[in-house]
Amino acid sequence: DPLPDIEDNGGIVYRQEGEYYTVVAYNGTDAVVTIPARYNMRSVTKIADNAFKDNSVVKEIYFGLNISEVGTDAFRGCFNLEKITVEDGNYYYKSADGALYNRQLTTLIVVPRKLSAETFVLQKETEYIMDYALEGCVFTVEFATGGSYKGVDTLDFAGFCGKVTLDKNIETLAKGGFTDATCVVTFGAECPVTALSNGEFDGYKGESIVIPGKITSISGGVFNGCTAVVDLSKTGLKALGEKAFYGYGGASLVIPMSVENIGKNAFYRCTSSITFASGSLYSAIGELAFNSFDGKIVFPSGVASVGKYAFYGSHAEVTFGCAESDLTFDADAFTEFKGKVVYSLE
Repeated sequence: DPLPDIEDNGGIVYRQEGEYYTVVAYNGTDAVVTIPARYNMRSVTKIADNAFKDNSVVKEIYFGLNISEVGTDAFRGCFNLEKITVEDGNYYYKSADGALYNRQLTTLIVVPRKLSAETFVLQKETEYIMDYALEGCVFTVEFATGGSYKGVDTLDFAGFCGKVTLDKNIETLAKGGFTDATCVVTFGAECPVTALSNGEFDGYKGESIVIPGKITSISGGVFNGCTAVVDLSKTGLKALGEKAFYGYGGASLVIPMSVENIGKNAFYRCTSSITFASGSLYSAIGELAFNSFDGKIVFPSGVASVGKYAFYGSHAEVTFGCAESDLTFDADAFTEFKGKVVYSLE
């Protein structure tokens, strides 16, 4: 049978695992916690998954040479944590600017939420950011010139609340990299990303995001679960590809004048209020373009045709900028439609 956990006088809870101890919890009241190298004549080598999770007391954590493993979410949700310090000489971990990295600085593990800095510069050696490492942080993230971090991976900026500019270092954006983030995201002038097609802003909760003119295509559910207002005004997009705004939940969206084609399922389960910029070139609503769309949309007066299953299963409020007699409809254009249609010239 496993031995019972032991709590020391300072509130650190240990679990014996073979010849070593693992820190599994902290129940103390001290804001500064030092994890000892040894306890009861045995080395303390691990900090368990969730060991300090959601702790609101701890402000500083120190640990020494013997810690060889820090578990998943060990410090996640430590709302008042200001600093993590690792003793020089630890073979597995290193601290820099108050944050925790692996020894080689190639992986950022966690940044304290209350880090006292307006700007946090990712170390030049850093290639990876652990899931939720920046959750709740409010500073500005910058990337070291010539740094090794080349792309935002899934959950890299999850829950981040500060500011970040995607500069020339950032070559790729993975699905869900900004999940639940409320941060301000800006595309820098030298950012090489030219297409969005893989859920890059799934779950993003910021106020707004400006898509730069260099973006030449949007497709593939880029904004599923995103509630930010997406500004497309700087783009010259000719089309919105299949599933472009699949699941999008921003309050409003203005489709640029240049858009002539909208792909299948482009607004599936979207709940936004959509309008078209003045002078819109959009004239034909294609097959399944607004399949299961559940928001509001006002079409420009130049729209002349509505394709097959264009509004299949939709609960939308649809306004056409013309009379019904000015339009041609596919027989199945409004199959299973449960919304409302208004013709503004009638």
